[in-house]
Amino acid sequence: MKVKKQKNVIVLMFALSLVISMLDGVDISAKKIQDYHCSKVIVANGTKYKISQIAKDVHDIETGKKMTQKLKNKKIKWVSENKNLKVVGKTFTAKKIGSYKLIGITKKKRYRIDLDVVSKNPKKDLSMVQYATIQSGSDGTVVKIEEPEAIRNLCALINEAKFKFDYKQANKGPMAGWNYSVKLFLSNGTEQFKMVDSKPKYYYITSKADEINKYVEQLFIMSIKITG
Repeated sequence: MKVKKQKNVIVLMFALSLVISMLDGVDISAKKIQDYHCSKVIVANGTKYKISQIAKDVHDIETGKKMTQKLKNKKIKWVSENKNLKVVGKTFTAKKIGSYKLIGITKKKRYRIDLDVVSKNPKKDLSMVQYATIQSGSDGTVVKIEEPEAIRNLCALINEAKFKFDYKQANKGPMAGWNYSVKLFLSNGTEQFKMVDSKPKYYYITSKADEINKYVEQLFIMSIKITG
């Protein structure tokens, strides 16, 4: 009888230990990592950026709340799954143009920042451009420029300009107001280059902006007079 009680106690203890281990397993698996999907940031290739530098321009896609303070957490380890995005401590550098994911990890949280990497300087091959269109930002009027000398002069001005990526301008978003939009085309109608107030896309600047804009305005006014 005594032996039977001992066996029952052993069985009970075994069952109890099994239940505890199962509960421990459930508790561990129930611990979930909180994911934050952050908004996109536009940066240039070959340039080193600090996480603290881009943190101020990032918000949570789901809630729209700023992520500045959360991303400055010293405990976050920043990594990349792409060899072309080099992460060193709290800095990163993208080797090539493209889209990347910058990942920040802590024990309980995971942050993902989408990066749109563009060229430091926009590519511009204007050697085969045949005509241009200029659109007024005030009333939407569009004129077509086909005169060879005018096209040569316009392309020469653009070729002389050294465009530089501007981080602040890029992450403000598209320009709200502008004077003229210029598109340059090949003979088959393929768009080769585009500028809005001398800015390719909306995130480059150049010291030649005034010269380009004045010439574009001149071409637009002359074309309106001829066709009007």
